[in-house]
Amino acid sequence: VKVRADVVDPRFGWGSAKHGMVGKVHSIDGEKCQVDFAELPTYWTALVSEMEVVLPGPATSGSLKVGDKVKVRADVVDPRFGWGSAK
Repeated sequence: VKVRADVVDPRFGWGSAKHGMVGKVHSIDGEKCQVDFAELPTYWTALVSEMEVVLPGPATSGSLKVGDKVKVRADVVDPRFGWGSAK
């Protein structure tokens, strides 16, 4: 999911989230949801109505398969699960 383009001020604020970030819905509680954005250390809270579904495509993780070559995006400074043996 991602924040709809027409949402300027999310009900619970932006925090460190930004337009264009894509994440997974962690939980839904009534009108609120928690979203797991890989770029953020904790879940981000929003109204369900502020979010939109992102279909798998070339730029989303839904299209990855075993054996694909990948690279870390240039804007990722500290990956959520660390660098491990990757440099």
